[in-house]
Amino acid sequence: MSSAATTPGAGRLRNMLMMLVVFGAVAAASQTGQTNGQSERSAKNPKKPPAFSASGVQGTTAPSGYSTGVSNEEAAAVSKGVDDLNHELLSGFVPDWHVEDCSRESELVKAAKADPKAFEANYALGVFYLQHGDLTRSVEYLESARRVEPANINDSRALALALLGTKRNPEAVNLLEGVTGRARQDPATFRLLALAYQLSGEQQKARETYQRMVAAAPGNVDNVFSSGIGLISVGAPDQAAELFTSATVAHPNQAKLWLGLGIAQDMAQRKVEAIQSLLRAIAIDPDYLPPYFFLAGLADASPERAAEIRKNLAELVVAHPTSAEAHYDYALALWRQRRIDPITASGNEIESQLKLALTNDPNMARAHYLLGVLYADSNDLLRAESELSQAVKLEPNNAEAHYRLAQAYKRTHDSQLADTEMHQFLALHGTEGVDEQVPEQELHRSGSDLVASIAIAMPCDRQP
Repeated sequence: MSSAATTPGAGRLRNMLMMLVVFGAVAAASQTGQTNGQSERSAKNPKKPPAFSASGVQGTTAPSGYSTGVSNEEAAAVSKGVDDLNHELLSGFVPDWHVEDCSRESELVKAAKADPKAFEANYALGVFYLQHGDLTRSVEYLESARRVEPANINDSRALALALLGTKRNPEAVNLLEGVTGRARQDPATFRLLALAYQLSGEQQKARETYQRMVAAAPGNVDNVFSSGIGLISVGAPDQAAELFTSATVAHPNQAKLWLGLGIAQDMAQRKVEAIQSLLRAIAIDPDYLPPYFFLAGLADASPERAAEIRKNLAELVVAHPTSAEAHYDYALALWRQRRIDPITASGNEIESQLKLALTNDPNMARAHYLLGVLYADSNDLLRAESELSQAVKLEPNNAEAHYRLAQAYKRTHDSQLADTEMHQFLALHGTEGVDEQVPEQELHRSGSDLVASIAIAMPCDRQP
């Protein structure tokens, strides 16, 4: 992972990418095989409510492919963290370009039109649109550049990303298969191909390609980490755990490798081992934030290590008092442990930590969400509605928050708003009482968001 991720300001890795351009985030009732009538009947005749995890803000299911004993509630939190890691890893496919200001667009357009067969002019404009999130235009100019220099690896990668972002997955796969045939020892291109397979629903090919990526540069720590996270994201935690176990033996002082091992062990239901690996990562680099997020999600998994987990997260808050992520992770750990043992922490203490998180980052949706859950549990429904409303405003595709908000409205007898939120929940999640998403739909949603994160600058006003 980049060094920036080790700083307190880096926080949750998704926020490193400046602006997200959202493409897919749609799992409507029609995609789950339901008609609108069926959705309405489900809303009127609710089954048992789904089991939600407060830390699973981005979704309610594990990465597509999990069929082990991991519950969807447990997997949601880990899936969220893996998505964050994947966002940072994906950003590595975008070279350290100088981001051109929007004022440069007209000049770049003029250069491309002046010489339509010039590689540099088309490539520069395609990259400009890629950075600013206009992927359709990006494809147009990157394809023009490719016609001039078909073997240029940078153009091929950029074009593949733009194709994936516009959901032209088969074209991206064909392009990258050709490139990897020539660049056999290029790990980055293998990872991009694995992602293309993943977004196309070809999970086995994705797993095989992540393994090929490891073989391309077996001694490279960043490559091993990226490969392992990729394997986790396609539902192969046992393979990832095997990879990370060997890697930690070879590189015992690399915190990111212990992090990867901990995530894989967690998803393979080896939770006590996962806690040990995450604590090892923290011991190696106490300022490396990602392990704390995953550790907080395991705060109630081992009574014997509960005090040690709480101590580490408390020390993080003391060391980084202005870090929203530190306060949130500590609050989450206290909340999870309090569900088992109320003596562990008071509701006021958890509330205080969440408010500190929001003071440092008012747009932290997961903090609003957990605060809303906390208020709802204490029957403070008006404040619950306020926090959950803010959570869905910041993350409209958060099915859990829509469900919780619907329940809060229902308890305050606001049936119209309750029905609205329940319909939003059903459109995103499928059927009430079934905490499971069709794998291809979940893949489409998380994959589209993942690819969309390559936009690293604000969109520009369109040129005539």
